[in-house]
Amino acid sequence: MPAMPNDPGHAALLAELRKFDFFDALSDADLAKVARAVTEAREFQPGDILVEQGQVSMDCLLVAEGTAEVRRGTTPVSSVHAGEPVGEIGAAEYAYRTASVIAQTPMRVYIVPAKQFRELLEELPGVRTRLDEKMKARLTELHGG
Repeated sequence: MPAMPNDPGHAALLAELRKFDFFDALSDADLAKVARAVTEAREFQPGDILVEQGQVSMDCLLVAEGTAEVRRGTTPVSSVHAGEPVGEIGAAEYAYRTASVIAQTPMRVYIVPAKQFRELLEELPGVRTRLDEKMKARLTELHGG
């Protein structure tokens, strides 16, 4: 359950979201919209699968702590660190996951359901632009280009 504006956890969530480079230019009001889209925080341990290649993307994960390995098939192609999204490609397009992501360290992530994620992208065009750039770079990595 997301933290409410008067909840002490709300300020902590806003501070963590501010660390994401694609949110850094948002106003406080717009960042609060992102915080309201977060439905839960989830923890993963090393070896846990955050997302699995080929599954339909039902949410975007915002990595608050930890590191994960990105694999296409069984081949490591990249890594994801705190301050980065996971599953944004699929969540933005209601597409199949293009890679699996496996925790390498203990992790904490915030979950934004795909529907709310797409609404954020429509409402906050600066975030959409940054995510489009990130998605192009990530797809280039995944496809070895």
